[in-house]
Amino acid sequence: MIVLLAEDERNLAALIIDYLAAEGIECDYADNGKMALHLVEVNHYDALILDIEMPYLDGFAVCSKLSALAHPPAVMFISARTHLDDKLTAFSLGALDYLTKPFELAELVARLRILTHSLIPQTPRIFELDSLHIDFNLRLVMRGHRSLTLSPKQWQLLTLLAHNSPEIVKKQVILAHLWPDQDANPDMYKTLLNRLRKNIDHPDEKALFKTIRGIGVALR
Repeated sequence: MIVLLAEDERNLAALIIDYLAAEGIECDYADNGKMALHLVEVNHYDALILDIEMPYLDGFAVCSKLSALAHPPAVMFISARTHLDDKLTAFSLGALDYLTKPFELAELVARLRILTHSLIPQTPRIFELDSLHIDFNLRLVMRGHRSLTLSPKQWQLLTLLAHNSPEIVKKQVILAHLWPDQDANPDMYKTLLNRLRKNIDHPDEKALFKTIRGIGVALR
């Protein structure tokens, strides 16, 4: 991880830089907003740790200019300002975190790691059974060459079955999961099962949607 620290309090900056180095985090330093903006424009950083009150350009002004960059860093503000308005301004400008001074350095590093980790593309979550393909990240369902169009309730039920496959999901669990705030009548339940089954299993395909009478449903 490579970060830029923009902080005009040199003693605090030195402590932060030393602590980050001990944690294996490389850190460049700017003691004013103008220098910080220049460094961000000519270098690539995973994150920018940004104070608000700095010479030449304050942190808000720096943050507002980052949207013009092709690959702006993730921004964490550190500031002695504790007012809600300041925090809301920071977030409205695109900041992902706001840490008020004084703070523990361990907390700064923990937040920094969470902030940068959240920007890493996640490995797609895929479920495959025979010719059934579910991409949970893209919310895409394919059966062979067919693209399935599902209602929100069908998607909820299919997700529940896939996560438990090949085990049976009991009827009571399905009802509680899909209709947590209301009582589902038998017709609603049966209609949902029938529609999802027809979506998944065509007559010329292997049946994957299994209804176990009086117990529940499974994908297997």
